[in-house]
Amino acid sequence: MAPYAQHYPSRHPDASPPPGELTFSLNRRLVDAITLVSDDEIVAAMRFAFERLKIVLEPSGATALAALLAGRPDPPPIVVIARGNATPTVPTS
Repeated sequence: MAPYAQHYPSRHPDASPPPGELTFSLNRRLVDAITLVSDDEIVAAMRFAFERLKIVLEPSGATALAALLAGRPDPPPIVVIARGNATPTVPTS
């Protein structure tokens, strides 16, 4: 199974909330590992996406990219990028 990247708690108001009861039960059965990322890593991933990929990501949509850019986990995850609910302001930490 693919690793699951999530960050909680966060300074960012629209970052990923903890999983709900149904999601948590599915994750317990289907997810092999969880990789934690810091707020600074999320901001760096958002900045990377904005500057290099020319897309704007919300913090929760940047968590898997943050794990990938930080070199965690091994093997690298498949990154699904969610870019809704964000403004084109360059993120700062």
